[in-house]
Amino acid sequence: MLPAVWESSAAWGDYDNDGRTDILLTGSMWQNDDKLIVVSSVYHNNGDGSFTSNTNAVLPGLFNSSVAWGDYDNDGRLDILLTGATAQVDTNYVNIPFSGVFENLNVLTNTPPTAPTGLTATVSNNWITLAWAAGSDLQTPASGLTYNLRVGTTPGGSDLLSPESDPATGLRRLPQMGNAQEATHAILNISSFRGGATCYWSVQSIDSAWAGSLFATESTFLVPLPRPVNITGASLTAAGRLQFQFAGAVGASYTVLSSTNLATPLTNWIPVGAVSNIATGQYQFTDPGAKTSHPQRFFLVRQP
Repeated sequence: MLPAVWESSAAWGDYDNDGRTDILLTGSMWQNDDKLIVVSSVYHNNGDGSFTSNTNAVLPGLFNSSVAWGDYDNDGRLDILLTGATAQVDTNYVNIPFSGVFENLNVLTNTPPTAPTGLTATVSNNWITLAWAAGSDLQTPASGLTYNLRVGTTPGGSDLLSPESDPATGLRRLPQMGNAQEATHAILNISSFRGGATCYWSVQSIDSAWAGSLFATESTFLVPLPRPVNITGASLTAAGRLQFQFAGAVGASYTVLSSTNLATPLTNWIPVGAVSNIATGQYQFTDPGAKTSHPQRFFLVRQP
């Protein structure tokens, strides 16, 4: 049973390295409607859906508080950062600001998990599916591991999707689950990438103590070039504006550009308006300018 608190904060983390995420909780409550009680405590995950307060973790009670786990000395044990206010109670209570780091002195230390293996990339329609085989860990069961993905335009890069980890050592910069959560795959929209580009990607395992493995051996995928669109109809609106429909990729985004330059090849392409998705895989564009403004104009549909 956890106390009901307000002006509070909580965070998950495996403080004792038994493979189960525990709870760090701090906040305040009123007792008998007139006495302020402030608490900060670590609650051990018993593995059966229940939590027990760890009486060995003596922490100052705080309210208006914030808490975080983090292995500040990199010894394989999650330490605690607490900030907030303590309460001195007499006739009236006063706020006493507090900030502190508490070192974890548990005997059992954590070891990082192994990296995922078997990286594959599959392109289908407008999606790229990245998949990998699960990692393993001495403390955290396989079902408790999460995964952290990076994607870049250069070898070792992460300019398209950052893992917020050190690319060389795998050291996690955030005490939380990986960006792919518990899945052993990630599905990315092709429209987020430049057509024809080679992308470099890798993934790491994250355990319940927020330690990251090394990144898996890097793999690549080629972003396909946008498929040509198929114009299905064109007409003039009552206001004399050109309107046309076309079939495209489901879930894609398109931009329409125009040019009045008669040179060969056509040049001076300028974006002219938004494209509306009118049905699954069906799109429509309406020229914002009337035909009398542009006696001759060429259009280009581009993705994205």
